[in-house]
Amino acid sequence: MVPYTPDVIWAGQKRAPPPPLVTGYLTGKTIIIIVTGTNVGLGFKACKHFATMNHKKIFPACGNSHKGTAALKDLTCPGAEVWPLDLSSFKSLVIQFADRAETARELDRLNASMVNWGRHELAVDLSRFSTHAQSRLDPEAPLVVTSVCPGLCMSNLRSVIPDSVKDSIKKIEDEMAYTTEEGSRQLVFAAVGGENDALKGQFIQKSETKEICDWALGEEGAAWERKAWTDALDVLAGVDKRVTKATTDIFLND
Repeated sequence: MVPYTPDVIWAGQKRAPPPPLVTGYLTGKTIIIIVTGTNVGLGFKACKHFATMNHKKIFPACGNSHKGTAALKDLTCPGAEVWPLDLSSFKSLVIQFADRAETARELDRLNASMVNWGRHELAVDLSRFSTHAQSRLDPEAPLVVTSVCPGLCMSNLRSVIPDSVKDSIKKIEDEMAYTTEEGSRQLVFAAVGGENDALKGQFIQKSETKEICDWALGEEGAAWERKAWTDALDVLAGVDKRVTKATTDIFLND
């Protein structure tokens, strides 16, 4: 088990440059990818990488469809189609997006979904789900769940932090932050960077699977995971009953 402290995180950031981009995995395959948070930052850069991998179709999903459409001009990807998806809205996330996915002829299969969003509290919640979600999967379900830490990266997050700490954050960024493109490589790796069995339920950093922290491996962390998981499913099922059917089909009962 690893004492995953801030000192460990910063030391890892300083010691080595980010790994190179993983490429070629999608070549010649029928791949459909839904990527969220794609109009700026890490999501946009990751989407640009996916766009070079000879996929069948890519759906950049964005809370603001106008910004998403504008971002398409820089993707140079003829197979891309922006879908509105506001991760802060149950109506957008659960109902409208699901309705469109069910009726879209071109979405006959989903090979990868990269959930990327700049709001830290959601990222923390989702990062705890990967191991628990994978452990509850029906063994026959063809689904791999991963969580990824791209490291400290230059992004638009600094635009929403208080002015009182912007200078100190900028100093840290100048000393050790990866570029936005370098950070996006980790998002790509988490989706297509290895064999499925090796990535199942893993926490990924610097293109490697990492042992998760002591707290998450202990009884308290396991209890938190179960509660967060069941609470989330209960809330989502209250919004749309399709959630219950979908999770029953692919997940084992807790």
